[in-house]
Amino acid sequence: MLIILCVIAVGLVVPIVRHRGRRRTPLGAAAEASEAPAPGWKLDGSTTFNLCLVILFAAALWESRRFDARAGLFPWTITTASLLLASVHFASELTARRRGIRADSREAAAMPPRDPTRRIAAICGWILGMYVGIWLLGFSLATLLTTVLYLRAARERWPISIVLSLAGFAFVYGLFEKGLGVPFPPGRLLVWVGYGS
Repeated sequence: MLIILCVIAVGLVVPIVRHRGRRRTPLGAAAEASEAPAPGWKLDGSTTFNLCLVILFAAALWESRRFDARAGLFPWTITTASLLLASVHFASELTARRRGIRADSREAAAMPPRDPTRRIAAICGWILGMYVGIWLLGFSLATLLTTVLYLRAARERWPISIVLSLAGFAFVYGLFEKGLGVPFPPGRLLVWVGYGS
């Protein structure tokens, strides 16, 4: 748990520090630095962080190898998917730097410039909101509700928001709760009104 909190803290602080450093850099120097080709693989802060994520997920998967099938299915599913995504991202970071393309320039071209502090606060707010939703409503209902809210806040159309939310709910409820019998605890709100145990 402490390792995860450290990873979250580093993930919160690094973008803020980077953004402040970019404001101090003159525009001409930044343009020259971004156009200069990278001679080989470059292990900077971003790539090192991605490598640490790959190591963290691999270690978590290794530690869970002795779980029985019922207890290990959920952690194995999440950790395997996270390990694959982190590995692909790490590999793309290495190859992009080798070709001379900075990942930051790709992200800047794909997204409009915004204050990273606001983005970090929004992300943390959504994560905390999802935790509160899971605690109050239980895992399946919180999946449905928070997915709808998140997609609508991202200005996704109603039909897509409803379909994706129902698909997420069906996956969690159908596969994990009913199909595999994973015992998710009931939400506190349901317990308080007498629907949970």
